[in-house]
Amino acid sequence: MAFNMIFRTIYKFFFILLPLCLIAGIAWYMIETALQERLSIAGVPKAISWDISLLSTHILRNDGFMLGYSEWRQNPLWVIYKLTPTSSKKTYKLKRLSHFSIDPRTIVAIKADDYTRSGYDRGHMAPNHAISSLYGKQAQKQSFLMTNITPQKPKLNRVLWQRLEEVEYSYFKNWFKELWVLTGPIFDNTITRLESGVEIPDKFFKIYLAITKETLKIQMLSFNIPQNGKGNED
Repeated sequence: MAFNMIFRTIYKFFFILLPLCLIAGIAWYMIETALQERLSIAGVPKAISWDISLLSTHILRNDGFMLGYSEWRQNPLWVIYKLTPTSSKKTYKLKRLSHFSIDPRTIVAIKADDYTRSGYDRGHMAPNHAISSLYGKQAQKQSFLMTNITPQKPKLNRVLWQRLEEVEYSYFKNWFKELWVLTGPIFDNTITRLESGVEIPDKFFKIYLAITKETLKIQMLSFNIPQNGKGNED
């Protein structure tokens, strides 16, 4: 008798909770999709072909930037962020953080020590200075999550990549109404990894999509940058 009562109670709760869970799931999906669209200009990047790395790729939304993270490659595949003229937006004056953090949203918990003595820098994709200046302290902390980091050779990270980040923040963003940046690593078919398992990119891309102030026309500029960039290129 007691068993039947328990069974009927569970049965009733199941058919009450199931529709509620479905409604909550649909609502969450719609809200998340809308928020993701706000953090991109032409929709969220999507794969045009499939391989094993895409089975473990998921979107991580942060304050001021968004990325597609690959658990298989242990790298962000793409990162997108928007820069606006500093004259029309309050800026934050924050000191650079001294440490990187594990992103608790990932399955493979990459940590800063995984890069130690590897010969590669922890290269930011969404840049610390631009993100912290425009979006604040929480955004800066998120830019130091290891999901925003990829292996870069020191000369590339500290010279050429840094130069591009300085130009886009100090000049490009002030010339336009909005400047969208899509960036990330490029991998060839030969997989090379750090001892920790993080895959080493062969190249990097940066795509600038700018909306002009007067005519609202779109202008684009893109770069394909090899790991062995020396920093004195035009």
